[in-house]
Amino acid sequence: TDEFLMKLSELSGIPIPQELEIERGRAVDAMTDSHSWIHGKRFAIYGEPDLVYSVVGFMLEMGAEP
Repeated sequence: TDEFLMKLSELSGIPIPQELEIERGRAVDAMTDSHSWIHGKRFAIYGEPDLVYSVVGFMLEMGAEP
C-alpha cells in the first residue's frame, strides 16, 4: 500500500493526505504492540478465499504459524 500511494503521489504530483499518514502510523503502532502476542502462535483461518489469503499473509508477517 505504501508503494502504491507513493507512486500515485509521484505520478499525480499531489502529496499523500495527512489523514492517511496518521492512519498508517496507528496501524504500524498496533502491529508493533501486538507482535509479541502473535509471534510464534499457531492459527487456523476459515472463510472466503480472498480474505483468508490476505489475513494469512498478514499473520505470517507478524510471525504466527499456520
